[in-house]
Order: sequence, then structure tokens, then C-alpha cells
Amino acid sequence: MAANQRLTAVNIIAHSMGNRILMAALDRLALQNTDLRFRNIVMAAPDINVADFADVSGIFNRFAARTTVYSSSGDVALLISKAFHSYPRVGEAPPVRLAPGIDTVDASAIHHDLLGHSYFGDSTTVVRDMFLLIKEGLAPPARYLRPASLQRMQYWLVPEE
Repeated sequence: MAANQRLTAVNIIAHSMGNRILMAALDRLALQNTDLRFRNIVMAAPDINVADFADVSGIFNRFAARTTVYSSSGDVALLISKAFHSYPRVGEAPPVRLAPGIDTVDASAIHHDLLGHSYFGDSTTVVRDMFLLIKEGLAPPARYLRPASLQRMQYWLVPEE
């Protein structure tokens, strides 16, 4: 990029265990007290401990205009990971994991590959949803998602393909 060009928006997409690195990086940025902001943070099939996420979920609101978590009940890879580490993952559903200020999208209706861990990139429906989020900046109600709720908090369902 030329020195006279200005970066206008940065979006981050992390998949699976990459979300652990993302959380650690944001935690480090918080300690540096930076004013860095991202347009979107997308957490696809996050293989992170629900308790850890609950502890730091507010950090996402600090650094991103919008944070979106994609989860699925058909993610066998996360179930296998859970068997080894014995704690629930944010990317698992049900139940979906909800946090204030973070959009959660349940993609359980999507037909999966063998491990069901690549739905966010293999499904035209989910790819279209991410396009509308990142390129168009649309909120969930404008992205053809169906609303649902859990304990008075709203989340979103991806329709079947």
C-alpha cells in the first residue's frame, strides 16, 4: 500500500483454534490501551472454552464495530475436541453461546461435510451471510437470517440450503 493511501476498514475472520490466538491478541491489545478498531470480527466454529469466552467477551465490543460467532450442532470436530478437553466450546450448539453485543448465528441447518467443521466456507448460504456482513455491513435482520431467542437474548438461525 502506498504511503498516501489510508486503510479504511479491517475485518478479521478466525476459524476453530485460530480464535484462541485472536482472543490472546485482543487481550494483549487491551493491556496496551490502544484505540485500534476493526469493522468486523468473525469467529467461525470457535474452538474456545465457553468460560474463557464469557470472561473476555466484552473485549470484542471494545475492538470491533460488530462481532459475529458462527456455531453448529453438526460440528463433529468440536465434539471430539470437547472429549479431549472436557469443557464446552463456543462453536457448539445447542445451546448457542450468547454474549451481550455479540451476534450469534446458529448454522446447524446447513448440510455438513464429514466433520461438519468447514460449514462456514463450504456453505453458499453461510458464505453469502458473511458477504452481506463484511461487504455490505448489514445487521443480522437484513441478512435473511431467522430470529430466535434463548433466555431473553436474541440469536440468529441460518435457513436450510
